[in-house]
Amino acid sequence: MAAMRRRSGSGIIVVLVIFVVLAFAGIGSAVWLYRELAQVKQVMLVTQDAVASSIQPVFDDNMWALSKQDPSELGVVYTVDSFREVAAKLEVAAEYEGPFMDLIGWDSLNGMRNALEMSPAQQEVEAKGETKFAEVSGLLAFYERVYQSLRQENENLRTGNADLSGRLAAAQDNVVATEKRLNERLSQETANFKSKLDELRIGYNDISTKLDDLGKVALDWEQKYQGEVQLRKQEQDKYSRGIAAWEKRYNAAVAPPPKEEQLVADGKVMTLDVKNGFVYVEGGKDKGFKEDAQYVVFARMPGGELRKKGAILIGKVDDNVSRATVAEEVEGVVMIAGDLFVSAERWQRFQEE
Repeated sequence: MAAMRRRSGSGIIVVLVIFVVLAFAGIGSAVWLYRELAQVKQVMLVTQDAVASSIQPVFDDNMWALSKQDPSELGVVYTVDSFREVAAKLEVAAEYEGPFMDLIGWDSLNGMRNALEMSPAQQEVEAKGETKFAEVSGLLAFYERVYQSLRQENENLRTGNADLSGRLAAAQDNVVATEKRLNERLSQETANFKSKLDELRIGYNDISTKLDDLGKVALDWEQKYQGEVQLRKQEQDKYSRGIAAWEKRYNAAVAPPPKEEQLVADGKVMTLDVKNGFVYVEGGKDKGFKEDAQYVVFARMPGGELRKKGAILIGKVDDNVSRATVAEEVEGVVMIAGDLFVSAERWQRFQEE
């Protein structure tokens, strides 16, 4: 019996090993296929829910301990240790079924289970307090169903992988063709750009040559202009100096003599009484005129020179007006109102100076 129970390498053990490998590899594949954390979490929760709903009740019914942990960020409660404990129970069940699997096959499995449950061997196991087949058969049946489901899912994945491989190959061919087409277009566009660039370079060189020529012409004209401006400036300076000299001469000619050289009149002739030979002049006692004082009547010409017109003798002095007698008249000159008069002494002194 011990030999029968310790038999290994049977079909059910192989199935269990494949399942365990697929279970853990499936998690790794899920992490690889579902790259985003939310999708990975969803896959992990499905696996954890399956253990909680189908495996945990079997362990609870038989009062077996199943390792658990506080839920992680991905919701993992059952760890690798949990799956090892389940695999240990499955190994026991497989040892029970192993001697019969090669004989009865999968179709007679239910009948074999019933017979094995009633067999003396199971009674002996129960007497020894060891795990009975009935206690683990439910767990084994669950994993058999899971195995069939995994086989179907694996086939679906193979089919989907083949389809994706075909689509990937087609996409790669399309990428290669597109890359080739874009490279050809790039080559053509590059050639066109180089051609236009050469045309622009030729045009630029031509414009640069013309610009240099125009610059030389402009420089030549600028030099000529500056020379002409300099010449005109010299001529202008020459004319300005001539004009300044003539202006100086003119001002000297028309300018009145300096103040110290000018004769300041004592007053003006106001009115003339030609018939009686009298003249009335401005000023009298207010200016200190005296009777019998002699004055010279003169006029200031436009050129600044003084022209004597005659002489008068003060006869009567009032406050602001004096009456004088015409004592002398210059031939050919007529006294008029507005003529100036000054004392004979000052006239004589000025003339001498």
